[in-house]
Amino acid sequence: MPRDLMVVNKDKGGFNKTHLGVQMGVERHWLHRDRLAHWLRWQYVCKIVKPKEDRVVDLGCGDGSLALALYANMLGPRSYVGFDLREQLLKGVRKRVTPNFPCEFVAANLFQEWGLEIAPVVRAATIITNFEVVEHVPPELVKPFLERVRNNMSPEAVFLLSTPCFDGKT
Repeated sequence: MPRDLMVVNKDKGGFNKTHLGVQMGVERHWLHRDRLAHWLRWQYVCKIVKPKEDRVVDLGCGDGSLALALYANMLGPRSYVGFDLREQLLKGVRKRVTPNFPCEFVAANLFQEWGLEIAPVVRAATIITNFEVVEHVPPELVKPFLERVRNNMSPEAVFLLSTPCFDGKT
């Protein structure tokens, strides 16, 4: 993608908060090449989720697309909690998703020490996702994050992680 078409948002901590969603694609008359890959990841979760049984935790839920994929396919899990750094984005997600589906969206920095709002939720989860998040984070924060996930997830849980690029830094 040409750099002049992409606005990179970095916050004070160096987190890349760029969001490449469908709406941006429509406005710019192109669809980001990774959108199809996102849909395939969401569909994989749809294949493995046990409706009304699994507890899904989406670490880096973005615009709530995984929740929408689950509920639109009538695969509502027992619970769904999405965490994201961007409270402003989550306000819109709550308005669009939560009135229709029993989901919870929580603003939290997943790459700092976990407090009571994150660790117990991860411990109770049966499916944990982290799709297209770690590449937006300073590399030195990724390993401690992955260790927190491993140390808090139950032995029966499944952790699904993806990143669109591997450059040796992520």
